Amino acid sequence: MKIEVDQSGKVEKTNRDTVLAFSNGEQYSILIGSNVKQSIFRNKSDRKFKIKFFAICVYLLLKNKVNGKELIIIDEEYAGNNRIIKQVIYGLIKDDFPEFDKRSIIFGRVTKKSNAHNIAILTYRKILKPNKIIKEEEILELL
Repeated sequence: MKIEVDQSGKVEKTNRDTVLAFSNGEQYSILIGSNVKQSIFRNKSDRKFKIKFFAICVYLLLKNKVNGKELIIIDEEYAGNNRIIKQVIYGLIKDDFPEFDKRSIIFGRVTKKSNAHNIAILTYRKILKPNKIIKEEEILELL
């Protein structure tokens, strides 16, 4: 099974909400509010921290929805940082699924025709409600 992951509203834009969504037959989205991002980023402005934050958000999107056997295709939002993103996600997923293969996480273009893109953008525009709103504590315990 293949899961596509897309983002609407970049994590580093702290004046806006961020939505991450996936689609693989099932559709699921999470919202990270601008207030949560502002609080977490208050004293952190380096790029590596924001990349790690993005990876943690991808994990929070997937954590209860994967069984460890899917191919996870993440829209390439942060070119040049894929290794770090993959490392963080893998480190978190393997705790839940020890048999998970790191090679199952790849980066590519999630196009506008993708259901993941549609769910992300419609949730970002408040046409759809997110399946889950992420709380600051959920992120902080993983940082």
